[in-house]
Amino acid sequence: MGALLVFDITKRETFQHVFTWFKEFQAIASNNMEHLPILLIGNKSDLEDRMVTEEEANNFAKTNNFNYIETSARHGNDCHKAFQVLFQEIYKVQSQYPSTKPLEIAYIDQFDPKPREGFECPCSN
Repeated sequence: MGALLVFDITKRETFQHVFTWFKEFQAIASNNMEHLPILLIGNKSDLEDRMVTEEEANNFAKTNNFNYIETSARHGNDCHKAFQVLFQEIYKVQSQYPSTKPLEIAYIDQFDPKPREGFECPCSN
């Protein structure tokens, strides 16, 4: 019903992979793409050594008709807001196109799912 495309603002290569991930998502979604909201998320906004500017990410998002938000998973900054924005867009689409069938859940994993040693997600508190 929607997608989150997340990249690390401190690692340019993750931003460069976003378009590839989007193309993979398009291949899975095929006929429903015009009705699927996509939220581009620049994560690690708490760090100063950013390699992708907010302006650059915003421009990419606008060009591809995505919404864009920056978050910090470490501190929980705007994480809830990101999901809220996506859910609002999903609701809007479902209200306009009630006959749109949701896609089966698909995950495109490009990360190591093991938690880092000593790392605790603020969401678990």
